[in-house]
Amino acid sequence: MAFPPGFLDELRSRVSLAGLIGRRVKLLRRGREYAGLCPFHHEKTPSFYVVEDKSFFHCFGCGAHGDVIGFVMRADNLDFIEAIEKLAAEAGLAVPRATPQERERAQRQKTLLEALEAAAAFYENRLWSPAGSRAREYLRRRGLDPETIRRFRLGWAPDDRQALRRSLGVDFPEPLRPTRPSMVPAGTVNDTCCRAYGAMAEYRKLTSLKLTSPLIGSRRPLGRDSSGG
Repeated sequence: MAFPPGFLDELRSRVSLAGLIGRRVKLLRRGREYAGLCPFHHEKTPSFYVVEDKSFFHCFGCGAHGDVIGFVMRADNLDFIEAIEKLAAEAGLAVPRATPQERERAQRQKTLLEALEAAAAFYENRLWSPAGSRAREYLRRRGLDPETIRRFRLGWAPDDRQALRRSLGVDFPEPLRPTRPSMVPAGTVNDTCCRAYGAMAEYRKLTSLKLTSPLIGSRRPLGRDSSGG
């Protein structure tokens, strides 16, 4: 659904992210941030951070990331429109009514975003797995500490080109197989994965260490391993 200009910004400004999350999670202030146990996975040491002045949360343990809308979607298992309606009611804002077509489009967008988030988490987990030790060592030599690696959500792509498709295929039934972009309908999960696969294939030509980041353009190499690895 296309909301009027400024509506979502107004909604985010009226709902305190730390206040909303603080109802479910015991948060402790650490400088300009808040830290607590992640509500999305079991942990004993806090790895979940809320950055109020930048309006986002991030978990260095499971990779959960988002704003106040994303938190409500994840915590309450709501789609985008449902989360907007819940937050708007709390903030005292009237929500523009959505047509059935707009709701369908919003659900499709949510599925695309979830697929991309799942792909980012997959590559992150691969980096921190035993198989990613060589990539982690490369990043260490480049001067990146574990906190920085997790903050920018760096990941590592294994040589198995079907690994991501197998991992996402269970939760995203739409076929996730790389194919020719001209044969894939635009705006679908398969289209998104096809484009990502094409960018990664080009990146493989530039460096043997397939490092990934959702915050860095995938067509720009993060660096070459001068040791030949």
